[in-house]
Amino acid sequence: MSARRSSRPKKLSWLLTTAASCAMTLLSMPFLWDHVTTGTLQGVQTRVALAVPSCRFFQAYLLSDLLHGVVYYRSHLTLSTGWFHHTIYLLIVEIAIRCSWAHVFCLACLLELPTFFLGISSLYPRLRSNILFAALFFTTRILYHAFLCLSFYAPDNRRKIAGGSYVPAVIFTLAFPMHIVWFVGCINGFKRRARLADKQLPASTSRVPPLVAATPTRPLLKSAWVPPALRRPHHYYRVRLSQKRQVLKQTWMYRMLPGGKEFSSILGLADACEIFICSLFILTLYPLCPFTIY
Repeated sequence: MSARRSSRPKKLSWLLTTAASCAMTLLSMPFLWDHVTTGTLQGVQTRVALAVPSCRFFQAYLLSDLLHGVVYYRSHLTLSTGWFHHTIYLLIVEIAIRCSWAHVFCLACLLELPTFFLGISSLYPRLRSNILFAALFFTTRILYHAFLCLSFYAPDNRRKIAGGSYVPAVIFTLAFPMHIVWFVGCINGFKRRARLADKQLPASTSRVPPLVAATPTRPLLKSAWVPPALRRPHHYYRVRLSQKRQVLKQTWMYRMLPGGKEFSSILGLADACEIFICSLFILTLYPLCPFTIY
């Protein structure tokens, strides 16, 4: 029981983050498609009707995460990744909207993909894959971020997209070291887990796995890139679906929450409903506030 209570604030803190990172990743796809098909940043359409509401949605997430964090998961709302990060990005997004760079911010929201994977892994621990997260993080927040930094320092892109301003390039550059620090921490985590695994091995135990006497008719997925939940026999999910079909029909409201009934019992149905209703209220009213109109 104590373990469940200790995991409750952590999982609750990932609800909004997972939903917002998923939404922002999807909203970046039209702008990324323009970039890929045209082969240049100048070919990315502004799409004001999509870009500005997307930026307001992200601002509403930052605000609601701070408000809910104070009440529900204050221990997980740190100064660097919480108050400082969210406040700075509220200002950055406001600058992007007022300077007509909302499409640039939406293009950069592809960087939210590893955040979504990390959040969904926290809500569903069986989907966790450290190697896959590290690969996504390096591809998006290191390589793609470095590409955006260099691209907005190019005179042609700076003149045609940012009106000659260095502000987008400087913002990308200032955010890049933070991603480097996070990635170094991720690599150090790999090293730390490897050292712990070596210490847990007995001295006489060989690291070479034993030979398997019989090979299954259909080999299972054993790659470290594949989350443990997907390493199943081919008939596993079909059998499980047939067994749980009637239960799913009766408990569909519980199944709407991450983790289903198990997650509802950890968080409490009242807390889960309250945080979703408050978030929806803030997301709806925040763009209508007078200080957000430009």
